Amino acid sequence: MYYKEFITEAISANRYIDVIRSATYKSVEDAFFLMAELREIMSPVASKDFASNDASHTRFQQIAKAYFSENFKQAMHVNLTKSLNAALGADVLTYIVFREIPKSYGGYASGTSITLSDEISKDFTETIMDSVFQIIYDNYDGEDRVAGFHEVCAEFSNRTNKSRWWWHVESGVNTILHKFTRTVIHELVHVLQHAKQHNVGRHNTAYRSYLDKKPGEFVKTYRSHWQKSHANEPIDPDFEKKYYKLYYASPQEMAAFAHEAAYEVIKSYGFDDATTPEELQIKNIEASDIINNINWITGKFTKDPRTRREAMVRNRYIKLVYQEIVQYLNHRLKQFEH
Repeated sequence: MYYKEFITEAISANRYIDVIRSATYKSVEDAFFLMAELREIMSPVASKDFASNDASHTRFQQIAKAYFSENFKQAMHVNLTKSLNAALGADVLTYIVFREIPKSYGGYASGTSITLSDEISKDFTETIMDSVFQIIYDNYDGEDRVAGFHEVCAEFSNRTNKSRWWWHVESGVNTILHKFTRTVIHELVHVLQHAKQHNVGRHNTAYRSYLDKKPGEFVKTYRSHWQKSHANEPIDPDFEKKYYKLYYASPQEMAAFAHEAAYEVIKSYGFDDATTPEELQIKNIEASDIINNINWITGKFTKDPRTRREAMVRNRYIKLVYQEIVQYLNHRLKQFEH
């Protein structure tokens, strides 16, 4: 018997954890496949230096990383957008791209599009390519190094016959995939919110906060914070505190951050890797784990409510996180029916 759902057609994005994970790995493989072109465009000087035990290999590594990064971003734009739309059953997402945005933002949703921080792509690239170069240095020397690099990249693009070294790449990807998946889920919640609003004829997204003292306070604060962040202007600590207090109490953001907290619980209990229905039991979850993850995701801004409205926000978070975990478990249990 499935757990009772709290609301009809509620937004539930953690069910796409596996979709995000699979699209990411496919994009890594596609990026390696495209690395074959690097053999033709790589600087002869950089290749010559890379083949030498005495010269610096910095230039070769920089070019290889830059090329892999562009390939990876291109592949993710296609694979992640396509895979999520297929899972959603409609072309809800317009696109997912990586761009340079303020460091305090992991990403943002604009309408039905998602922009992710280019820093995430750089993290994937650095981790993956550092693993590749370590493999090269451990197994090739001198003039064999250049050919070895291209051979290893070709091996990693093979989906059916994994290289004996693939676990190095997989291990590197997994160190970033956890946070990346959580970020995508957060922004996907916003896209689904926007899509639902558009479906009922509301084309202007209205943002507010449960802690607004007057209408429009959160919107005004949000815009000011965004402008200062983009301009790299210093932000007054008191203003920063006010911004985050309102931010974490915004209905739209509460849903997204509750999904993040639920994701952490799902991962910590291994629900996403469960192989039997018996492993998907809500009764196994300690209430303290839900509370602790809410505290971690929202920091100090919802932890100790001092007013009735702040207590309402706190209780709403608890309900939203529990609701999302229940919906995720229902989704996984249904998968075992087929």
